[in-house]
Amino acid sequence: MSSWFNSSPVTVSGSFNCNELPTSKDKTSAVIRRMLIIPFDVTIGEANRNPRLTETIIQEELTGVFNLIMDGLIRLHRNKAFSKSELIDGALVDYKKSMNTVHGFCEMKGLIPDRNSCLRLA
Repeated sequence: MSSWFNSSPVTVSGSFNCNELPTSKDKTSAVIRRMLIIPFDVTIGEANRNPRLTETIIQEELTGVFNLIMDGLIRLHRNKAFSKSELIDGALVDYKKSMNTVHGFCEMKGLIPDRNSCLRLA
């Protein structure tokens, strides 16, 4: 095994999936700056769903999926951080806004001109 695998690892302390993002009374940036929100916005229509998707992937695509996972792991280790993504960054901005009632009020009144701007939580 190559030496990169045995050197200092990137720590991921928890991974959660949910249909709705949680709310928090913590108004500091401590929790939010540690979050990586990966939105899954595509809904597969019932007619296009494959109830045997797991078996299909295992039988036909497992090697390719494993290679993608390993490429991602190597990139994560090399960069010591997850790759940047506008979609993920936008999801975090939207989450910050949803947690900030003052920002929501100002946005509703048209006082915040830039969609990407966000008032600080603390």
